[in-house]
Amino acid sequence: MYEIAQRAILKVSSFRPIDYPTHLLYQSWSLPTVRQLYILTVILKQHSLTLFDKNNLLKRRRNAVVPRSRQFKHSFTHRFFCFTGPFLYNKLNTTLNIYTLNRQECKTKLLHFLLTCDYQTTEDLLKTLR
Repeated sequence: MYEIAQRAILKVSSFRPIDYPTHLLYQSWSLPTVRQLYILTVILKQHSLTLFDKNNLLKRRRNAVVPRSRQFKHSFTHRFFCFTGPFLYNKLNTTLNIYTLNRQECKTKLLHFLLTCDYQTTEDLLKTLR
């Protein structure tokens, strides 16, 4: 519902017709979508909660920085921050290596990455292992 309202406001403010493609609208304004903003917010929150430990850099699995709890078995619980935070953080740390960055560098790198993602790539980031 909020995505529909956001798209309508962007189209009206840019004097575009109502049937103008949304992905072109976001590209022309270089804005992240609502789902990309959700991913950015979750990862920045998890980044601020994660304490930096040099021993994690020496581990064999350096990408799994935040331990994921096994107690969340239902898809309903996969929508909460206690699952999505570590899941998205570890998933994007494999490609972007954001664990060693400070908050501003992390935000800049994530925003640049998310703006280059298309709709399917963004949806694949949110897809959990079931």
